[in-house]
Amino acid sequence: MKNLFGEEIPMPVKSGKPGKPKTNPLIPVYGEGPAGKKCKDCQFQFFRQYAKSYSKCEKREVSSSPKTDHNSRYQACGLFQPKPTGTIWEKFRCKACGHVSKASHIPQVHHDDRMRGFGWEKSDEVAENGDPVWIRPIMSCYYCPPTPKIKQKKR
Repeated sequence: MKNLFGEEIPMPVKSGKPGKPKTNPLIPVYGEGPAGKKCKDCQFQFFRQYAKSYSKCEKREVSSSPKTDHNSRYQACGLFQPKPTGTIWEKFRCKACGHVSKASHIPQVHHDDRMRGFGWEKSDEVAENGDPVWIRPIMSCYYCPPTPKIKQKKR
């Protein structure tokens, strides 16, 4: 490019925009995971729901900041654990009245230790096909007596 006097002007060097990292920020800390595996296949990846869904990783600091967003297409790090693919039988136990529902068949979405962290209990019984039966706590059920509504007096 030339200026008004015909002299050559060097072109400015464009620098990359600061933004999200192109590679998984956990790889320098924990090393690379299995070849060909992505973070979307890992049990530690989850989504936070706001106006949009934001991908996060349990092994990073999690906040509502875009700085902690974790791309699902990153290569997996050394902490990679595959998502479970089996099925389980689930029962509900009401915290209010103690009622336990019948078992229902659902896909397993978390590993056993993580389900215990969510308050689930592994039952002693086993389904007829050999799948484990889990009991999930709920706050109230249809069998609970209705709570009376208290009317507020108008001022």
